[in-house]
Amino acid sequence: MSLCACVCVLKMEGRAGVRKPRAVPRSCKSLGLFPGAGGLALGTYLAGFEHVALVEWNEGACRTLRENATANVLPGVDRWKVLQDDVRD
Repeated sequence: MSLCACVCVLKMEGRAGVRKPRAVPRSCKSLGLFPGAGGLALGTYLAGFEHVALVEWNEGACRTLRENATANVLPGVDRWKVLQDDVRD
């Protein structure tokens, strides 16, 4: 699910046939490499993964990840640790 789709789903909460994503028990830990703007990170988070950190080198993508964490688009996302770095370093 892309970030835009996720935000749209949350904004449409309460409309017929639209359900708000539920928090799932965090059963697996992960390290997100190359998360981009975070679409897959949000999907795996919804599936129960706890992201120890997200490592991305692109400044714009890191800004998006941090803004979504600050906005707490899903409960618990505000705890995401976003690192702007190259995994080769």
